[in-house]
Amino acid sequence: MNRLSKIVRSAMPGTGMQFCKTAYGADGIRRFLRDVISLANASVSGNRYIVTGVEFDEKGQKRVQQIDRDDFAGNPPYQALVADFIEPPVRITYQHVSLEGKRVGVYEIGDCRDRPYMMRIDHSERLRRGDAYIRMNETAVKMGRRQLQELFAKKFREAVPADNIEIGFPGEIIHKDLRIETSDLSQLPSTLASAKLMQLMEIREKVKDSGATTVMARLTHARLFGSDSPYEDRNSDELAAEMSQIQHKHENEDRHYLFEEKVRNLQLVILNQGEDPIEDAALTLVMPNHDAFYVANQLPKRPKDDAFV
Repeated sequence: MNRLSKIVRSAMPGTGMQFCKTAYGADGIRRFLRDVISLANASVSGNRYIVTGVEFDEKGQKRVQQIDRDDFAGNPPYQALVADFIEPPVRITYQHVSLEGKRVGVYEIGDCRDRPYMMRIDHSERLRRGDAYIRMNETAVKMGRRQLQELFAKKFREAVPADNIEIGFPGEIIHKDLRIETSDLSQLPSTLASAKLMQLMEIREKVKDSGATTVMARLTHARLFGSDSPYEDRNSDELAAEMSQIQHKHENEDRHYLFEEKVRNLQLVILNQGEDPIEDAALTLVMPNHDAFYVANQLPKRPKDDAFV
């Protein structure tokens, strides 16, 4: 207790030290969980502390307000709340010390070496599963995806030396390079349909300019579209409108061509040459942002009975 009393008397607000004017109580559970998570994720070494019943005025002087003894009786059960709502587990104790003859509360959070810490389940609409905070200076800031990824990456690097992990493509040995055949985009259904329609439009223009009969245009139509006659009675404006919608019309066919007919499945091999198992790891595949790469954001529809489903 003397150790905690010395810390409370001498400490100032900071990244690993938080002061609250009043106890959290039953109405402050959301704030309590947020503060514990933010301190657990703080970039400091050693234990972290929340002191209730103490605030600082504009001149930096401590003002002490006694905490009710009932707040230490286990209602609300602060330690149980941490165990129920926060992961990974956080070691936390709550006890009172005397400061200037008044009773104040001290939460001591054990050395947190398993960051990031976050909500394990929903508490409320404002504090949901997966929410994570980090204390920066004297403020709890909600963490974004990039910050979480950086913490996970740091955690993995510290857990498993990079020299022990080898990643590549399968074979008699793990290959670092893989050659993939390119797809001929001139064979996209929309491109083929566009080329046929363009030929028909060009023949019609030649017939129109030369004043010849429409026999050549009809023969061209029959050669391109067979016995079907989808465009035989269309005028030039209608054909131009059809051309502008050609990609949308053949979107499902194009996606099926790219992501089913011409797809190349990639298999990755991860070889752990160390003695420790890899746990809670994630693999990120980084690809160049280039027009030559086509990435599907959903599975392509499959053809069935002249339709895509």
